[in-house]
Amino acid sequence: MTPDLIYPAAGAGLIGLALWRLATCGDTLRRIMALNVLAVGIAMLMLAAGRETLMLAAGRETSTLAAGRDTLTRAAGQDTPQTAGAGFLQAAADPVPQAFVLTGIVVLVAVTAALMALAERLGARDGD
Repeated sequence: MTPDLIYPAAGAGLIGLALWRLATCGDTLRRIMALNVLAVGIAMLMLAAGRETLMLAAGRETSTLAAGRDTLTRAAGQDTPQTAGAGFLQAAADPVPQAFVLTGIVVLVAVTAALMALAERLGARDGD
């Protein structure tokens, strides 16, 4: 099993487990943890979807990132882009899903803290 299949499968598994735990559990702390697991599963799916394989065929890249890389190398004063050779597979990641995942992690920490404080107040009010 390749990493191209492991990460989406693991993310889907985490999402499924979290949704099952949210549906079947009545404990507040376990529901909060299930929301955290759900967020991690979604982040894994987004990162897996943002991965792109670049195919270098005959010294030319066949990718959507190739045009941007050509522009950057020309702006840096180089005439031709640097390639690793014909037929070489190179993995690259799209930075937009990575930025969304990083933002999601920050939001997840804040929401978890707020939910834990709310659960503590509800527990103190109910005498738990």
